[in-house]
Amino acid sequence: MREGESRPRKGRIDQGGPTTRAPRSGDRAKSGDRAKSGDRAKSGDRANDRPRSNDLPIPEHITGAELDVTVTAELRTLPEAIREKVARLLVASAETIDEDPALALKFAQAAKSSAARVAVVREAVGLAAYAAGEYSLALNELRTVRRLTGSDEHIATMADAERGLGRPDKALELLSGVAEGSLSEAARIEVRLVAAGARNDLGQREAALMMLQVPALTSSYWDEPLVRLRYAYADQLAVLGRQEEALTWFDRIIGNDPEQFTDAEERWAQLSAATPGSS
Repeated sequence: MREGESRPRKGRIDQGGPTTRAPRSGDRAKSGDRAKSGDRAKSGDRANDRPRSNDLPIPEHITGAELDVTVTAELRTLPEAIREKVARLLVASAETIDEDPALALKFAQAAKSSAARVAVVREAVGLAAYAAGEYSLALNELRTVRRLTGSDEHIATMADAERGLGRPDKALELLSGVAEGSLSEAARIEVRLVAAGARNDLGQREAALMMLQVPALTSSYWDEPLVRLRYAYADQLAVLGRQEEALTWFDRIIGNDPEQFTDAEERWAQLSAATPGSS
């Protein structure tokens, strides 16, 4: 993922679990994971080895009880003898995904070696693979999650993985097959961010801006997904040479982003310095 660009949101293990941040998407919202609606890095997808849980030391402070209750409920389908180990591996993956996604992927794959039929485990592998830049693996795992759960909540991550593989057309095709009304608001925003990025990949700058012009853009509410959306919009205005408008949006973000999900203040300063007559 490129500088300024944002990563789609993480899964259920991070929600209510040991990790307090949502994907790394602050991470995206340093634009979108940092929300720039621009491009992504390419990946060679290397992580095919699947370490066993015995190969990985799990931090002693992790008990497995940190998981969200819905995740714990899914793990009840596992034999009691391995349930705690899988739970601890999932927590370890969630705790390390921001700082060391390759290690997070190893933890998730170790969990998969014992629980390959559990959707939340495959979700953990898919999201860790995505964070590590292993886009083919991420797609395979998240397709499996979609088949097991019937949910489209990770459709933006899947589409962004297509972008990472250099297939923006595939990303747009995938997104077009999903009814946005069936998604949560956060997922809808992620879809728009990824779609804008895909349009930029194709050189369609105006179309990218249009993808971000949704009612939520001008709502009075501010949360991390909306910060990322507005950052992406400001960034796209700058790409199109509409500096004054971009400065206005970056300024609004600075005043409503106390957690500093984005680098809007830095972007405002850079753009202001390069824009004659701005203050």
